[in-house]
Amino acid sequence: MLHINSPGGSPVQSQRVDDEIRYLEAQGDKPILAVIEDIGASGAYYMASAADRIYASPQSGWGRSG
Repeated sequence: MLHINSPGGSPVQSQRVDDEIRYLEAQGDKPILAVIEDIGASGAYYMASAADRIYASPQSGWGRSG
C-alpha cells in the first residue's frame, strides 16, 4: 500500500519510485494500492498511476480540473 501525500517533485525521482512499484508488483501476487488523502499532484500522480487501484479523497484534487 502506498500512502501518498505530495504536491509533486522531481520527475526523475518519481520515475525511480514508479520503477520500484512496478518491480514489486511483478514479484508478488498482491495488488498495489495507492491512497491519496491530502495532496497528490504532479510526480505523486505519476507514482500513483503505477498502482492497481487508487483511492483518493475528493478534496485531494485527484481527477479534478481547474
